[in-house]
Amino acid sequence: ASQTADDQAFRTCIQEWVDIDEWLKVIAADSLIPNLEAVMMARNGYLYFRPDASAPHGGRFVLYEWDLDTTFQRATCYPTGCDPMTAVAGWYGPLKSRPAFIKRLVTVFKTELCAAMNEFLSTVYDPSLGDEIASVLEPAFVDEPNTTQQAWQSEVDAIRSYIVSQVSSNSSSAS
Repeated sequence: ASQTADDQAFRTCIQEWVDIDEWLKVIAADSLIPNLEAVMMARNGYLYFRPDASAPHGGRFVLYEWDLDTTFQRATCYPTGCDPMTAVAGWYGPLKSRPAFIKRLVTVFKTELCAAMNEFLSTVYDPSLGDEIASVLEPAFVDEPNTTQQAWQSEVDAIRSYIVSQVSSNSSSAS
């Protein structure tokens, strides 16, 4: 990320090794969903070398996230602002820091990242999908000893409200 000064040389080289489309989808999702332990914050990601005989080096690296238990737990952008291109939380490292590789990808592939964000907002960030997931999970919370049905519904409502607000506010930011 820091050794190739020329953006075009970086773009050409990195596409030989990294599945850029997949990485940008992960970065887009992490930029739009509050998640305290995301790859955007240099946490909880695995690299996997996916074999592909047509790739220059026999495959490309893809990124898999794990430990997403803090997703949607902060419905605000505190403390760094809500700009999806730059905002990060300062909980796990210096304020306003992202891994150098992610910063470089966001800079060099900004047009592609914006397209991935717009796709995410229009196809995945849909309140009805959240409602479907909640309806599947809800029966498990009926006799849950650690929460109430009212608390469960309150969290579902908060996530739905967050998604609705982000779709409308980020649609113009990601353009």
